[in-house]
Amino acid sequence: MKLPHRLEIPPSLQFLKEYWEAHRRWLVKLGGFKDGSYVADFNAVMQSKYLVSGGVGSNVRFESDFRDLQPNVHMVLVDPTVSVLRMIARGLYHFGRRQQSGYRSLSEVLNYLYLRKHFSLIPKYLGQHFLISDLAQNMGAEITAKQIFLKLDIEGAEYALLDDIVSIKEGLTGLCIEFHDLDLPSHREQLHRFLALLQFDLIHVSVNEVCLKPGGFPSILELSLAPPAQEQVHGGVLTTNTDIHERYLQSANALDGETYYLGWGS
Repeated sequence: MKLPHRLEIPPSLQFLKEYWEAHRRWLVKLGGFKDGSYVADFNAVMQSKYLVSGGVGSNVRFESDFRDLQPNVHMVLVDPTVSVLRMIARGLYHFGRRQQSGYRSLSEVLNYLYLRKHFSLIPKYLGQHFLISDLAQNMGAEITAKQIFLKLDIEGAEYALLDDIVSIKEGLTGLCIEFHDLDLPSHREQLHRFLALLQFDLIHVSVNEVCLKPGGFPSILELSLAPPAQEQVHGGVLTTNTDIHERYLQSANALDGETYYLGWGS
């Protein structure tokens, strides 16, 4: 993985600065440094009783790392596409792809099989017909008590869940969401409205360099959010210089090629 280059925030995404966390946070990188990894607030991880992951696919490294930190967490994976055979096929396919690692992809099978006894799998798509609030009630989670950490990578269906997420924000310890197609004005408007209603701190943004549009516009961003900072339990990486921590916590979505991080002007 090459050191990433600074990418200036486009004018149409300047609203993200309104929610950028200015206080110091203890951050942890979960899931390695490839696609499927996220940065989270260490305190949020340690407070979580439930981890809800939507859109897992063939990669459970995030969930594995999360459980390493919080071994008592109840994990619920929501994805109808999860299949060991599909994982094996994906690994074999990646042996022929220069920007991917077949060995790493096949190792995901072993990781999944090891973790399988520690999570519940719901073979459904999250969206307007299956909401986070429905799932929380089925789990018996208290919506008014901060218990749930939410991770979503559901290929654009996240926009149908934003109002539902806001409705249960009192029950959330933290969020990691991949927002797709941000080159569309309607999606940027929905994201801006969501952040305004949620009123969580934006603690990390990862750029998916594979989906940069002409001119370097980041059409896919992975946003990490946490409730307003209170007393922090020490662990992970302490954020001081925002430019440095954004640079070194950035993920690489391909084995070679250039990677980028958003510069916040500090």
